Amino acid sequence: MVTDQINEVTGKFVTVKWNSPFEGACPPDQYNIYYRDDTLVDWESRNVSGEVFQYDLELKCFNEYELAVTATRRSRETPLKNSKRWKVKTGKGTAKSIIK
Repeated sequence: MVTDQINEVTGKFVTVKWNSPFEGACPPDQYNIYYRDDTLVDWESRNVSGEVFQYDLELKCFNEYELAVTATRRSRETPLKNSKRWKVKTGKGTAKSIIK
């Protein structure tokens, strides 16, 4: 679902972008953007409409986070364990602040 990833952003904002997992079908009811500080066990999440394909996530600077996106359709969510996960560091380097 997520089309591209970077591993560092210069500030605290990460734009998460994705494609629909159901090409040619009805969109999901919503997407779920999961994130957690790399040192923590529990995930936090933001939910957006199934018509949306990006979300600007505000995180704390100088931390490393794990991110994932799932879809919910007819009250059935794609399992987080099946979602492609990646890590991003905030407040680092000179990379663009975009994750596709």
